[in-house]
Amino acid sequence: MSLLLDHIPTFLFLFTYGLYHLISSVRSHLLRHASAKPYYPLPLSSHRSHVLRHFPLYLTILLLLVAIFHSAFTSAVSDNFHFVSLQSSIVLLLFQLIALSFVLFPLPSDATFLIAAVAFLLLSLTSRALSASFSSSDLQSPSHYIESVISFSSAAAAVVLAINPTIFIAEITISASVCLRGLWALQAGLMLYVDRFVPEGCHILMDVKGGGPTRCDLDESKVRAMAIMDLVLVVDTVVVTIIFIAIYVTTRRFCTKRGGVGPYEPLPTSTGIEIVDHVQMKPIGKNSMQA
Repeated sequence: MSLLLDHIPTFLFLFTYGLYHLISSVRSHLLRHASAKPYYPLPLSSHRSHVLRHFPLYLTILLLLVAIFHSAFTSAVSDNFHFVSLQSSIVLLLFQLIALSFVLFPLPSDATFLIAAVAFLLLSLTSRALSASFSSSDLQSPSHYIESVISFSSAAAAVVLAINPTIFIAEITISASVCLRGLWALQAGLMLYVDRFVPEGCHILMDVKGGGPTRCDLDESKVRAMAIMDLVLVVDTVVVTIIFIAIYVTTRRFCTKRGGVGPYEPLPTSTGIEIVDHVQMKPIGKNSMQA
């Protein structure tokens, strides 16, 4: 149960921040702002408090600081995952530097997206290493492998935005993948560390220091458990997709009522007659007639 408590804050932070960035990026796109941004302040008037407009950023810095200390503490007390937890702390520190850069030393958007791509790639490699550290009969192995794939998709989208920040679908991919990563943290915590949700034929090893893995004794049980995990991942992906569609439709209606976006209206063009009417003919001089 203690390990589940580690997954719940991860779910709350990643899903909330991914949802916030998804709403902000859709709003920016509908307001016809061409380039994607790695961070969006709250859409408040400029005379409001600076801290209030940038509250999501300061909250992110605080929560990342807590996550770094927690990961470092886990690395110090854990014998089995010492180096993996230390690697996770370093990756979180890189994300913290990105967040601090918005306050201390603002970087160009393409450089920020490139650094974020490196951070997501390192996070993917960390999850891959954590997956390999478990036995093939433990459900933690495929769970961390799924985390690795989600983080890799975020890294790929960040690379695309670093090259061309006008690709809207790449920005949506980052936001949606962060939401999906948060949902998966919650689902994995329930399936791996809560007896009621552990797949049939598998059990939690209680005699391991720091919390044991969830192990399936029979191959048939593991195949069934992995099928359930795949189904949960598909459901989470569909949920994130529905959330994106709902956000896009709702935000478009809101922006249309506010006059921020509307149907495309081509610029008026002059007809051939109007062009001829505006052409000023140079008068022909007398010498030209004689020539």
